[in-house]
Amino acid sequence: MKKSTKKGNGEGSISKIEKNGKMVWKGTISIGYDENGKLKRKVFYGNTKIEVVDKIAEFKARQNLDDIPNDDKITFEEWFYNYLFQFRVHDMKPSTFDRYYGIYSNYVLNSQIGKKKLIDLRTIDFQKYYTALLKNKPVSTVKSINRYVSTCINEAVRQGYISKNYTVNVRLPKADENETINVLSIDEQKRFVNYINTADVELKNFFILALGTGMRQGEIMGLKWKDINFKDRAIKITRSLKKVTFIDADGTRRSEYIEQTPKTKSSIREIPISESVYKCLKDQEKKQKLNKLYIDNSIYIESDYVFTDKIGNTIDKNKPNRHFRAILKELKINPIKFHSLRHTFATRLFEKDVPVKTVQALLGHKDINTTMNIYTHVMKEQKEKAINILDDII
Repeated sequence: MKKSTKKGNGEGSISKIEKNGKMVWKGTISIGYDENGKLKRKVFYGNTKIEVVDKIAEFKARQNLDDIPNDDKITFEEWFYNYLFQFRVHDMKPSTFDRYYGIYSNYVLNSQIGKKKLIDLRTIDFQKYYTALLKNKPVSTVKSINRYVSTCINEAVRQGYISKNYTVNVRLPKADENETINVLSIDEQKRFVNYINTADVELKNFFILALGTGMRQGEIMGLKWKDINFKDRAIKITRSLKKVTFIDADGTRRSEYIEQTPKTKSSIREIPISESVYKCLKDQEKKQKLNKLYIDNSIYIESDYVFTDKIGNTIDKNKPNRHFRAILKELKINPIKFHSLRHTFATRLFEKDVPVKTVQALLGHKDINTTMNIYTHVMKEQKEKAINILDDII
């Protein structure tokens, strides 16, 4: 039974009606005439009046752009797939495309938002989905998912499929209370360095370079001898080596190592070489030359990479982290990831009162807030030490 009716600028009407035993809002607009001259109308339903108004606005926007598909029932997972393979497959870096595809396959495909029609998605749909994910996923992961989803939705707005990106109004916690930056303490770092210097550790120089420069793993793997200026003692970082998965539209996957330019201009940088880093690079140069002497020239792979296996192959991307954690286990140090060596490098600098902007430049951070996250972590410990000093006075 119709409860109320309001006309919409002579183009249609919006009413509150009873449907299937539930009160809902109904909007009707004229969309032209059929071949017999009969007026055609399109009907929209929603739980609120504003929802119906939004649906009508979206339909008109798409109609004005002459970009309405044959049907308006495309789901979000269908749109996400088309967004990747029709709009972005040629301009995204393979590693970026792989991350997007991972979001699609793990968090959109067959999900509660994936099955919903693109045109029907609202803030509450994303909010409910992310709230459910937060029960088992850290805030950083959910925020990352929303970032990728939002980019995909923005393209749908640009293409006229919808008129608004509702992900921008999603509210997520600022940070996880349990999320911390893991680093080696000074004592742990000394024990680690002593171990790799005295034991026969295959990736000793790889680890020393990470601790002495703060370079990312991909940057170390992509480092070439031509990037190292031994005379002026400087390393120029211009590339990263990554193992990426190429995905075809039919789902076929293949993996290979590729060189990539850094994702930001800030990551292209020059890092001074300390005495310990100088020695480790010279040692690595010597080891590689010896490998070439003992390996047949027809077998050895010449690539100019600083870090390779005995026949010149790129080292396995999982090897540094696997060996690192094995050494920590041997030393009875709590396990942390290889990337934590980068944080350890920054932490040691902050402990020596190196300015934040200098550390930012050395790390190649585009956003100083990324550097400040590490700085804040260090300052917490420094403040605790400062307070404890007072115990000797009071």
